[in-house]
Amino acid sequence: DVIIDEDPEPGEEYEYLYPNFTTPFPKVVTIRLVAYSGIKCSEIIEKQITLQPSPILAFDNVPDVCLNTPKFAIAQARETLGVTGQSSLTGQGVDSDGKFDPMQAGVGTHMLTLSFTTADGCTDVLTNTITVQPIPELTIDSDIVVLAGGKRKIVASALGEGLTFKWSPATGLDRDDILNPTVSGEEDIDYTLTVTTAQGCSIVQRVKLTILPGIKPPNAFSPNGDGSNDTWVLEYLDTYPDVTVEIFTRFGVRIFYSKGYTTPFDGNFKNEALPVGTYYYIINPNNKRKSITGSLTILR
Repeated sequence: DVIIDEDPEPGEEYEYLYPNFTTPFPKVVTIRLVAYSGIKCSEIIEKQITLQPSPILAFDNVPDVCLNTPKFAIAQARETLGVTGQSSLTGQGVDSDGKFDPMQAGVGTHMLTLSFTTADGCTDVLTNTITVQPIPELTIDSDIVVLAGGKRKIVASALGEGLTFKWSPATGLDRDDILNPTVSGEEDIDYTLTVTTAQGCSIVQRVKLTILPGIKPPNAFSPNGDGSNDTWVLEYLDTYPDVTVEIFTRFGVRIFYSKGYTTPFDGNFKNEALPVGTYYYIINPNNKRKSITGSLTILR
């Protein structure tokens, strides 16, 4: 290429932009300056200069990532010519090793900048964005206790867009694709619940099911209003939803009856405190298991 100046001035400078190299090696070029005086008189000066290759960067689009993705190197940001030099990636969520940490960056779209400097000081800069998608929010008890032959609806809540659910294994569950299945069984099981958003971001929660062999009714309680042991508590009896509980005096008078056991026996009958003494109970699970009978002492 030629630059022509028909009206040169002393000390004037000329700029010329060389195209990017296609190889990572330096190039030697000859610069020729021809100065004319009149039509035929001229003087020629030639100098050789060495051109160093500039880096050629590529920063392809980065797929969305989930908030709980482990930190990773962004392979889409790279120098393509193969020149020797130093690269750096900066932006929110980029650690000191140049890896992107979604948890550090947070949910949202973030600008990342790739910089490269060759050993000869030639530089290039390129930017692109990355989007961090949210993960589901899950609240659930990791330990569930059920009496043998009983059942319990799993209490849990989840937040997120287009959530899907998967329990594994499906043993003992009425469904394995909902958040709140009903669980039953005869032996302990460790479940895994996977919750996934519409964007494909998942969390995994382990839930342990413990099966107790049967009801263990306390043989006494003290309904004296001191806030301790004031009712006859039957642990996990709610896992027998059809259970009936009956309590009798020693003369066979029924003083308490309940289908289900949402309101525990408080030692009163017809709004009057029962006297201290021994009473007798029948607990019928109504699930083909034997009734449990025994004595109960009221202390005051």
